[in-house]
Amino acid sequence: MTTLNGFEITLSESGDESTVAVKGEVDLSTAPLLDAELTRLGDAGQRHIRVDLRDVRFLDSQGIKVLVDAHKRLSMIGGSLSLFHPPRPVRRVLEVTGVERFLPIDES
Repeated sequence: MTTLNGFEITLSESGDESTVAVKGEVDLSTAPLLDAELTRLGDAGQRHIRVDLRDVRFLDSQGIKVLVDAHKRLSMIGGSLSLFHPPRPVRRVLEVTGVERFLPIDES
């Protein structure tokens, strides 16, 4: 688990799929932590990464950039990044920025 000022990342892995649960605000100060974890997982051979956003209170442009960059890196190696359970304000940011058009979002 990675933590910083109420921001937490918790990881669970199964085969070549990982779930990264994020809690708190993903912004200029915390986005690099998420980026480092997603990059580390990809470099370690995890081809399919699910990012659980249910406990994210805020997502800014730096957080969007991290998700888009991870999606691009994984796509280049035949992998995938998907987003789960974004709360309504976070979902709205994903819609307004157009991220939801190419990153799968699962509400279930």
